[in-house]
Amino acid sequence: MSTNLALVLPAANEPLRIEQRPIPTPGAGQLLIKIHAAALNPLDCYMASVGAFVESWPHILGEDYAGEVVEVGAGVSGWSKGDRIMYTDLKGSFQQYQVIPAEFTFKLPSNISYDEAATTPMTLATGFVGLFANSPLGVGLNPTFSRNQPQKGQSALVIGGSTSVGQFVIQQLKFLGFTTVVAYASARHAEYLKTLGATEVIDRNTVPLNNLPSTLARQFNVVYDAVSAGDSFKTSVASLGPGGKVVFVLTPPDEIYEKLSSEGKTWARVYGFTHRFTPGHDEFGRLQVEHVPKLLEEGIIKPNRFEVLPGGLRGVADGLERLRAGKVSGVKLVVHPYETEL
Repeated sequence: MSTNLALVLPAANEPLRIEQRPIPTPGAGQLLIKIHAAALNPLDCYMASVGAFVESWPHILGEDYAGEVVEVGAGVSGWSKGDRIMYTDLKGSFQQYQVIPAEFTFKLPSNISYDEAATTPMTLATGFVGLFANSPLGVGLNPTFSRNQPQKGQSALVIGGSTSVGQFVIQQLKFLGFTTVVAYASARHAEYLKTLGATEVIDRNTVPLNNLPSTLARQFNVVYDAVSAGDSFKTSVASLGPGGKVVFVLTPPDEIYEKLSSEGKTWARVYGFTHRFTPGHDEFGRLQVEHVPKLLEEGIIKPNRFEVLPGGLRGVADGLERLRAGKVSGVKLVVHPYETEL
């Protein structure tokens, strides 16, 4: 353990480059981890192009971590060298080693591989925060992670059902007890989405988004808009029944909020973080750290399907270009930082 190769973004819209950096030392309350797998997210493209959520330059992208504990910082209990983990943050997984806060680190059950784990934490949190957490974080369907299926008999629509977020949302809706879960996604993913809990899949290549409400000819108790762009905002509102609740992953136009408010409907613009964003995220993040490993171990929540990119961290640049071009569907792109060569 002598080098730490990192994929560094010098500034917005600059080319990524591999650098040798010191291996950090864990402080009080922290874990030093070796990162076995890291996933790419559309957020990486946005951060790289405009610097959103970047605190300082140069910056190391990467929000999803899976790896093992190498060293335990002072004051940390419940963790040992060699423990398997997953974790999410707004930076830092595109390198070989990193220090992370033990408090918000997930213990990885033995039935989940590092590659599977890397597909999971950020987009899983985006579903849980939006659906389960109380306002203003989410729409408050199950803030205690109750297993008594509190939404049994209700209906939900997931726009963008085959996205990473959408796949987790379908499973979370099933856990909540929703009787009807309609996914709007490509038909080629239909059978897989039904194994996750979708009761019906509407092909996005056959039915234009703005025609979805008339095609469905019914409204839903909950709409989760995992696309949140273009026509999806109006479609979400039109598909929502009286007293309904809608979650957006990106900020809609003001007129969407105004219409929802005037109709007495509940909405949330979700930020899928487990900590650091607001005190409410910290509190709900602790609940996720407690409950998510059990849900994964029991198979109630299944990770995304994945594709491992060759070349370690050098594969990230091409992967981000595929994301920008819309050439990734139904899978999460994953890299192995330890496979990186200088």
